[in-house]
Amino acid sequence: MICQNAKCQYSVQFQQSSWEETKEKAQAEDKLIFVDGYTTWCEPCKMMDIQVFNRSQVARFFNRNFINYKMDMEKGPGPILALNYEIREYPSFLFLTSDGTLVHKVNGYKHADEMIASAQPALMPENKTIAWDKRFAGGDRKADFLYNYTFERLRRMDESHREVVQAYLETQEDWNLDHNVKYIFQFMEDIDSEMFHHMAMHRTHFEEVIGKEEVSRTIDIMVNNKIYNSAPTPTIEEVRALYRLAYPDNGEKLAAEYAMEKYEEAGEFEKYMDIAMEYYPASGSLFTDRMKQTFITDIFEKSKNPNHIQQAYQWAKEIQKAQPSLEHHLQTAHFQLRLKQKKDGIKTVKTAMKMAKKAKDKREVSNLKILLKKFKALV
Repeated sequence: MICQNAKCQYSVQFQQSSWEETKEKAQAEDKLIFVDGYTTWCEPCKMMDIQVFNRSQVARFFNRNFINYKMDMEKGPGPILALNYEIREYPSFLFLTSDGTLVHKVNGYKHADEMIASAQPALMPENKTIAWDKRFAGGDRKADFLYNYTFERLRRMDESHREVVQAYLETQEDWNLDHNVKYIFQFMEDIDSEMFHHMAMHRTHFEEVIGKEEVSRTIDIMVNNKIYNSAPTPTIEEVRALYRLAYPDNGEKLAAEYAMEKYEEAGEFEKYMDIAMEYYPASGSLFTDRMKQTFITDIFEKSKNPNHIQQAYQWAKEIQKAQPSLEHHLQTAHFQLRLKQKKDGIKTVKTAMKMAKKAKDKREVSNLKILLKKFKALV
């Protein structure tokens, strides 16, 4: 409430809005709620209005430090509050966080200076902390309390907020509500956590709420930290799974390239080719004839895997058919010899020999004659 007249300046301003709206205001302004708990038949309650709440020093103190609310403890939410906070006499003054945590309580009529002095403990940060800790330790798991308590625990910088984050999220059926999206994004620290997985699976919605650049930057930082700065270093398969999860559009490409790089560095050619033969043929334009030729040569020279050799042979025949040169015929013939394909091999060598003779390449003709003998010697 904005104070715009003389009366506002010299009396405690009690909210005219509902109890729920008052709690929302307290949360937005990060203030405690001062509740003047009264009844219509309580004479000391009436005297507080006449003799205390209209004193300028009281008004300045309470209007500056609290969101003030006057509640009839026998109407509306009053009886529930009276029960919850064990109110047995009036007036009773409650100092509450926006989630309803009792920080401090004062009973009975107070003179102006006494009222200010009795309210001072509510403003001591340690009292709010103690109240929240006691409530959590007692098993209270109400969502609004846990939400606020998370930020209190975060200020302690001791990692203790994590258990509160988990407790809060367990109360939420829909993690995609805007306030939950913001909450998850703020407290998401572990890339292996359910929170990160949820964000990755609902990335578009998070980008709508948080902003595309901010979400992208955060994902990049977390992924790179996991891959390059964590201990122990994640396995190749763990990194591949992470790339697929974090980058749905190009994660498969990043995963394949990372795996091939690591297997190549480790000299594990067969594993390198397993990934390459899975990824590149499916990548369309990335799998050029030049790359295919490189794989054919590497497989012929390094691989003992029958599946790799068979696939390389098929690629060699494709290239031979598309580009029927002497070189490509020779390449196909060598695969056929390795695979003991006698009939096809003899045919390929004879075709290659005609090409060599036409080119007047005597040395190659001689080599092809030796190769032909090898085929004929096959059983």
